[in-house]
Amino acid sequence: MRKALYLLFILSTALLANTKSILDSQPELLNKYDSIKKQQERLNLKVDFNKAVLLLEEEKYYDAIELFKRTRQVLKVPSILNLGVAHYKLMEQEKDKDSDRYKKLRKNVLIYFGEVFNINEAAYSHTYSFMSAAYYLYEITLDDKYLKEIVLASKKPKSIDEHSKRLVVDTYVKLKQYKDALEVLNGMKYPHELKRSLLYIKIRDYERARLSLEKALETTVNQNTYHKILWLMTFRALKANNLEDLKEVVDKIIERRRIFKANKELPLKIFFNRNKYTPAEHLAMVRKFNFDKKVEYLFYFSPFIFSDNEEVFYDSSKGFIFKDDQNLVSLQDMVDYNNRFLSLVKKDPIERRYELEKLLTKDTKSYIYYNLGLASAQIGDYHTAYKYFFQAYKLNPGNKVYGVMTLIAAKKVKIRVPNREYIEENVLTRDGMYVYFGQKLYKMFISEIEENNKDKKKKKKEVKGENDISLTYKNTVFFKALQYLEEMEKDELKLEGNIFFEDYDKDPLVYLLKLVQKREKETQYQYITRIQNQIPLKINDNFLDGSQIVTQFYIDVLQGVGLLHKADLNKIGSQNPSYLRTKALNELYHGDPDLSVKILNYLRDKYRLEDKYTLYMEVASYLELGQYNDAIVTIELIKAILKDEGANFLIGVQLLQDLKLRSAKQYFTNEYNDSFIDFKLENFDDYLESL
Repeated sequence: MRKALYLLFILSTALLANTKSILDSQPELLNKYDSIKKQQERLNLKVDFNKAVLLLEEEKYYDAIELFKRTRQVLKVPSILNLGVAHYKLMEQEKDKDSDRYKKLRKNVLIYFGEVFNINEAAYSHTYSFMSAAYYLYEITLDDKYLKEIVLASKKPKSIDEHSKRLVVDTYVKLKQYKDALEVLNGMKYPHELKRSLLYIKIRDYERARLSLEKALETTVNQNTYHKILWLMTFRALKANNLEDLKEVVDKIIERRRIFKANKELPLKIFFNRNKYTPAEHLAMVRKFNFDKKVEYLFYFSPFIFSDNEEVFYDSSKGFIFKDDQNLVSLQDMVDYNNRFLSLVKKDPIERRYELEKLLTKDTKSYIYYNLGLASAQIGDYHTAYKYFFQAYKLNPGNKVYGVMTLIAAKKVKIRVPNREYIEENVLTRDGMYVYFGQKLYKMFISEIEENNKDKKKKKKEVKGENDISLTYKNTVFFKALQYLEEMEKDELKLEGNIFFEDYDKDPLVYLLKLVQKREKETQYQYITRIQNQIPLKINDNFLDGSQIVTQFYIDVLQGVGLLHKADLNKIGSQNPSYLRTKALNELYHGDPDLSVKILNYLRDKYRLEDKYTLYMEVASYLELGQYNDAIVTIELIKAILKDEGANFLIGVQLLQDLKLRSAKQYFTNEYNDSFIDFKLENFDDYLESL
């Protein structure tokens, strides 16, 4: 107590001794008081700001608005932004979009967000608020300029916070710049794994999408989200053609079948995808062939058989065996057929096949079936081609070309050939007709030929004989076409001095093959520009009115360089069936899918055209018209007529959507490959934007 009084006495004495200095300091004390008071007010306003944010989260929008109006004195930009948010939320609650109240709220929203957006320094000092205002303005006006401003704002500061990064990701998603969105998302400390997986699906990186979906599945506790991820994993497996993964995830869904609803929220649909492949993928198709393209190319250049001497000898010897005059009759039949065939071979490919079928009789010779098989293949009807090749082989098993064409056509359409092992053994013997071409085609398209190393002398003799035979055919277009395939496969193809290009450059397919070859030291830009300048866009009848492979090759090149929309695919007055099918394709892509269906139905009725390519085009046309049931019926028809694995796959997709999961699994036996039909999840984009 004494100590306290002593201190008080000393303090009083000091104050009395310095009365003048105290009086002189009164104004300073008053200023400090005002400063402290202002600081306290600012602190109170900051507390009010936090209260307002909580009120906003509790959807007490009017109370929040009153507080934000006060706090804008201290926290100007974020307060104005939140005033806009509160009014936006109220606007969303208004059901009558024509009411005065809705219009007034919308006007206030535009004012508040516009005020933040128009503060010059906001993009630097309040980056997140600026971006948020711009994003809301886009949501209301759908003006892309606001999204572009967000992207620009994100690049101004040296670094932006995680909230701003999320907003930039959402902006890139709105702009459909998915690679840019992924780049920002992958740079975040805590990236949204599910959103990342959807973005990987968007850019067709299905392996990374798989890894992200698996991570998202492991960390998800919400059952609804868990089911959505399983459904997305199903979709990814379909797009990736990964049947093993597909069946594995379907088994997981089967366990939850009764409570599973993701298929209703994100319906799985088949649709016509005019952009199924990227321009780069289209160019890759015409520069380096896959198996299907190689087969189409082979049948395009394969020669018809015009009753050659070997065939005459075969039938003549058969006649002598039975000791009758059949040999003379066969010879006369061949001469008659040859005369008629020469007039038909110049016709439109579809019409040619149709007329050749009329020549079939119960005594039809093997070469007639072979020519029919080749004519069918040249219009893309590989199922019928297989049937006729096989019939030709059964009538003349000594012809190696008949046997190997049967095997190649069967492989193209995935048909199991009866007595396949016997046919292969027969093709590989040294006796018979067309040994060189038969065995060369077998080696190129079916399997490597195993050499017998026991008898080296015999092996050398066979190789020498093979070389001698090749000299017989070396000047034929067929020989040079096969040589082109081999050089392409080995990446040894050269443009300069290539006899194939020089001797046959007037052939429409050879012209296109030469056009798409990259020149030495040619940049990608120069390459694309050259093709764009040289490919005919108007005087292009040779590409529209002939063999199916030529038309498809032409379309692929146009899509590869972005000129499909500029090419004139119309031939006024032409009624050739091959052109009409091209016209149906053009109407599907650019015009009237209903007209496409009518054309295809006409071709089916008049020319019995029921090949896979034509029927899938019909499915695509129905889908484009929104006639989903008609599309499914046509798919069922493809399955019934052609036994096509692709049709099975599409039926399996429909069964998945209906959650008939055990049945669906049985339909996924082969990978899906078609240029028209694709799969999608409806509401996929909305779901991505909502994450």
